[in-house]
Amino acid sequence: MSLPISETTPDDFNELPPAQKRRIRQSIKNANLTELRSFIAAMKERSTPSFDYLLFTLLSAVIVVFAILFDSPLLLVVAAVSAPFLAPLIGVAISPAIPSFLHFFRSLLSLLISIVIYLLAGALAGFLAKSFNLASLNIIPRLFSAVWLEWLVLIQTASLTAILVIKRDENPRTVSAILSYLIFIPTSFSAYFYTTDQLNYWAPLSWACLVKLFITLLIITLVFILFGLKPLRAIGWSMVIGLILASILLLLFYLPNQKLPGADFAIETTPTLAVTMTSPPTKAKQDTEVRATQTFTPVPTNTPKPTLTHTHTITPTPMTGIVNSQSGAVIRSEPDFTAPVVSYANNGSEILLLNETKVDGQYIWISVMTESGEKGWMLSTLIQTATPLP
Repeated sequence: MSLPISETTPDDFNELPPAQKRRIRQSIKNANLTELRSFIAAMKERSTPSFDYLLFTLLSAVIVVFAILFDSPLLLVVAAVSAPFLAPLIGVAISPAIPSFLHFFRSLLSLLISIVIYLLAGALAGFLAKSFNLASLNIIPRLFSAVWLEWLVLIQTASLTAILVIKRDENPRTVSAILSYLIFIPTSFSAYFYTTDQLNYWAPLSWACLVKLFITLLIITLVFILFGLKPLRAIGWSMVIGLILASILLLLFYLPNQKLPGADFAIETTPTLAVTMTSPPTKAKQDTEVRATQTFTPVPTNTPKPTLTHTHTITPTPMTGIVNSQSGAVIRSEPDFTAPVVSYANNGSEILLLNETKVDGQYIWISVMTESGEKGWMLSTLIQTATPLP
């Protein structure tokens, strides 16, 4: 009987001795072919969604419904923590190293099912809010105001998720919850705004979630490649190249048109009040009345023509307005979408108009002051007054 001249490696990675498993995890590039195959097989098994994945996704979506209805950031955090480990993300990223188109598309389908569940949750919340005339969102949209901070957290969390999956046997539920908070849960708000007829909000938010999803998939895939899980054959490289191209195309479309919640979430891209359409005749009428007063009355009026032309003042004295936006409105330091946010105004709150306007393309900005004395600029389409605004 002949004795084996080398140590055999079990097909199941989990049956390996702990020391050997640690060695493979610490340096995948130095693992032999048998060890690498067993490790990839274990990764494939971990990334296959189970029934618990669907169950916890449904639980998280139900909590999101209550978070929207009660406008509760706390319930939003609970929903993210209750979300399952996002195994399909790992499934897509590990597919080039298997390589398997079947596992790739199966993981994508699982992600799609998750998104549909959250969309249905948001649609249900919108239907209930509309049917029972519940309060609109005022607090939650502000949680998404730090746009670039969100992207930094997303990149860091996606990278950390990939590293922890490689280095540890346990699934990193905590960092996965952050990804659920940044990518999947906001899709519920997209459906909510669509259901409540806030059509200017749902499309930018939907695009933002889609871009974040593909960027996350790309980051995890690249980290896997960096640690030694390289694509095998042309099939694996084609999946990576396709993921890169899709991410680039989405970014090129998204970046020039980004309007994210919280930052510009109260922006109406299309004027909704009829007063905007009738403003030119109104202004012309006022100009005519000023000229008539100057012709027949020697006493100068309170609104001379030079002041009217230079400052675009509608009336000589400040007037009040009401915020007309279900999700509230942001007040910026300058009449520009990129200017810092100085304050927020809830729907129905009263603001003071400071008789100064600025036209920026198709948008008209109004200088305002809140009840607490904070001054800034707001879009005219978000303000309702007794008399028409320009």
